[in-house]
Amino acid sequence: MVEATEELVKIYLEQNGYIVTTSKKVDAKTFPSAPRAEVDIVAIKTGRGQTNNLPLRIVGEVKSYSVDARGFEELDKQLRKKYNYISRTEYARFKWINNKEYKKEILESLRKEYSYDDFKFVLFCSGIKPKKYEKEIKDYLNGEDIFILKHSEILKWLFDNRTNEYTDHQILQLIRLIKLNTSKIEFKL
Repeated sequence: MVEATEELVKIYLEQNGYIVTTSKKVDAKTFPSAPRAEVDIVAIKTGRGQTNNLPLRIVGEVKSYSVDARGFEELDKQLRKKYNYISRTEYARFKWINNKEYKKEILESLRKEYSYDDFKFVLFCSGIKPKKYEKEIKDYLNGEDIFILKHSEILKWLFDNRTNEYTDHQILQLIRLIKLNTSKIEFKL
């Protein structure tokens, strides 16, 4: 069964013309204890039209929470030096960001399977915390060629672009019913 937040991302991508696979196993041998890595989302859009500046081929990491610098080893070490803070690290949550060889193996595995060489990483999350490091985290991810898309942006897009037509899809039907039965919906972006 697909995790709820992954399902929301999957719906968003499908509504924007992507073909989406969730919980995709890929060959990656960097970590011998896990020879078959799993990525949350693989999405392919044929044609040239981009959605929200997202790439046409996506390797997606979906987090149901806000991310912070403690998950990104290189950046975290820089910020610890700069701001002199101490906290536990969470580098294992983002192996593909923190280990360039692992990232390369994932991309190579997908290139072999799908015959596309332009996959890009996208981090889908609730946001970035704390706000005081937000610019540095965004700059770091941008420098690593990683896109970031917040869940609030996905929800806003789904609400703004969902028609009032009936659908047999549970989440899209819920959005339809909320739109029909409320006067105003606001999103924190």
